[in-house]
Amino acid sequence: MGRPLKVLMIENSEDDAVLAAYELQRAGYDLTSHRVETGPDLAAALARETWDLILSDYNLPGFSGLHALHIVKDSGLNIPFLLRSGTISEGALAEALRAGAHGHVSKDRASVLAPAVEHVLRECASRSQLRGQILPHQ
Repeated sequence: MGRPLKVLMIENSEDDAVLAAYELQRAGYDLTSHRVETGPDLAAALARETWDLILSDYNLPGFSGLHALHIVKDSGLNIPFLLRSGTISEGALAEALRAGAHGHVSKDRASVLAPAVEHVLRECASRSQLRGQILPHQ
């Protein structure tokens, strides 16, 4: 049995979502995933379930990864957010990272998805542990 992972995918292409799921399962994750394409569907999924990770396309019809990131941040939830896009400009990527995205993986490099997910999950867990510790006064 693999490591459990609940992923919310913000993706308009079912094929791209299936490929991402395949790569994560191949890397040993016992994957539970759900795909949404709109802001209201994203907000509903966030309210309905607890997610370990959000994988978001950047360019969606009438919606963007940056808008999705703002919905997640506005919800008050602290969920690792990884952009996965075929095309994103350096400026748009920089803006998304400044807004709180934890990283980016190009869709044409499927083999690096699982290592990127592992890195983001590890990094976010470490940050949460540090925030939870009470540091002594010096």
